Amino acid sequence: MLVFIMGPAGVGKTTLTHKLGNWIKRNIDTDVGFVNLDPAVEFLPYNADVDARSIVDARELMIKEKLGPNGALLKAIEILEKNLDDLVIRIKELRRNYVIIDTPGQLDMFIFHDFGEKIVSALQEYERSVGIFLWEPSMLISPINAATLFLLTIIVRFRLNIPVVPAVSKIDLIGDQYRSTFYDSLAKIKEKLDKEAGAVSELISNVYTVLKEYSIPTRIIGVSSEKEIGFDLMYGLLKEVFCVCGDLT
Repeated sequence: MLVFIMGPAGVGKTTLTHKLGNWIKRNIDTDVGFVNLDPAVEFLPYNADVDARSIVDARELMIKEKLGPNGALLKAIEILEKNLDDLVIRIKELRRNYVIIDTPGQLDMFIFHDFGEKIVSALQEYERSVGIFLWEPSMLISPINAATLFLLTIIVRFRLNIPVVPAVSKIDLIGDQYRSTFYDSLAKIKEKLDKEAGAVSELISNVYTVLKEYSIPTRIIGVSSEKEIGFDLMYGLLKEVFCVCGDLT
């Protein structure tokens, strides 16, 4: 199984890649591979079996071509796209039961650039693929933001054409009074939205039909890479996402 870790910058994708991969190796007793697709990352806590920086390093591009951080990252992504076949072959040759794939820090560089769509499409032709879409816990203490996470998850799912599970990182930093929000199903979020006033709440509530139709029927997962909270639940959902039963609530 290929597991793509995605989300906005600073949400903890690289740390989750490291800790989840090690948790699977330790608790499931199976082989795990690590892939880094971020050409701009400075430090990796895991040993990458395949590293995009072996093809292009965005930091070196900044110096060589006198580019800013964003310009260098965009240029690096374009170079990775040109070397797509090489990357795909390297990942295929890992032949591990699980391959955890760490995506670029800037979400838009992967989700909305052709590189992300193309490499996911090429890889899922030979192996089941699933995405974990991470979000900051501070953004999800209201039902409006929780519903927005589901909406963004749908966008990512359709853009990449793989199942995507919504998750909230760093829940160990959030008080107990908020944690129940992270385990709300879409139906529960809809109930809370109906009780709130305001145009945004009404808008999100009105697109509930779309959310219900196209979302994977799951609850939002709360995880902590630092304390390995929620890893058992996350692993279970990754396994069940391809189950014919379909409902992960």
